[in-house]
Amino acid sequence: MFTRYFAFILFSLTLLLSAMKTDTAYFQIEQGSKLQIKGTSNVTDFTCHCLESFPKSQAQITVAEDGTKAKFSKTVLQIRTKKLDCGNKPMNNDMFSTLKAEEHPYIEIELIEARPSTGKSLILEDTWIPVEATVNFTIAGVTHKETLSIQGKKLDELEYRFKSSKTLLFTDYGIKPPRALMGLVKVANEITIELDLTVTIQAQM
Repeated sequence: MFTRYFAFILFSLTLLLSAMKTDTAYFQIEQGSKLQIKGTSNVTDFTCHCLESFPKSQAQITVAEDGTKAKFSKTVLQIRTKKLDCGNKPMNNDMFSTLKAEEHPYIEIELIEARPSTGKSLILEDTWIPVEATVNFTIAGVTHKETLSIQGKKLDELEYRFKSSKTLLFTDYGIKPPRALMGLVKVANEITIELDLTVTIQAQM
């Protein structure tokens, strides 16, 4: 689900940049795609990988007439927190506890708007194109609006690659950074979400 969220955003950006007029389409995250959460502590760095499977999914989009932006409605996605693997069971349990997985088992993301940073289109270009997306993150029951900077590139007729990195603060979502070993290990307030996805897009017929 976590990676599905990013794929949904990237799918929507693909529609926008490709000037597709359809309102509904399917997307598939291909094998080899990656999503991970990185953090640091006073002892060591850590990386949590998403273990979620990537089924074909469907989404809707409304593209502006001039192709400068796309707006979305009812695009709330849910992410299972316990599909994150930080490398060992104690670290996983600490992360689940930090993200309040029992009380709030899902992270929710609502895509609001996407817009190209340049006048270029992925459907015509085979180079990296910058895009910005506005989303609402809901983590542990707290919602904040965030902006994602994404690089997209056309690989084939229906295949695209997307890369992005976003830094968030635990405390912005009312979360206390985790501690372990009676407080001797202290995790920093910042975490970085990194993605590198290959996505196949197919318009609904």
